[in-house]
Amino acid sequence: MASKSDARRAKRRQKQKQKARVRSQRSSRPGPGAPSGRQRGVPVDVAVGWPVSDGWISSTWYEQGPEVHAAFVRQHEDGRVAGALFHLDLGTGQVLEARTVSGSEGQLNAELSRRSSEERPMVQVPGTTVVKAALDCAEYGVARGLEVPPSFESACALFGQLNASDTEVELLLGPEPAGASATKAKRGWWPF
Repeated sequence: MASKSDARRAKRRQKQKQKARVRSQRSSRPGPGAPSGRQRGVPVDVAVGWPVSDGWISSTWYEQGPEVHAAFVRQHEDGRVAGALFHLDLGTGQVLEARTVSGSEGQLNAELSRRSSEERPMVQVPGTTVVKAALDCAEYGVARGLEVPPSFESACALFGQLNASDTEVELLLGPEPAGASATKAKRGWWPF
């Protein structure tokens, strides 16, 4: 038969376990000022209905065959954003990375800052320029036997009804011809 002291010990252990559970739950809650719910990614099929916000691309996108980062962004009226991020090698036509991200505008800006560099800062362009860069680069690479990453199709799904023919921008795909840099510098070449 259990004594009173055994019953008290068992009850004390139960209280300690309950307190430990409460402490664990509190530590996983957001702190003061943080959003109350966990932000989850927005499905592409939902975000594709949002208005096109803008596009971002490395400042060297208009040159012959550079490696660039690009982002196509859609933004909901409540401030949430969904973006398709690409790392493209316009010289070979290889899509090095393609993925979607969603969350707050601050989270997207942090990702764009991470991809930007002093040599190749990202500049704002119409979203259709990013659409053309991604689709044309992939088409150029596939024609040369390169494969696109499996995530490319889902990232491009964010484009919705937009396609590469929606812009008149011309991309210079393929390697830079020998001596082309000196010629551009002499003519003061600029894409606009």
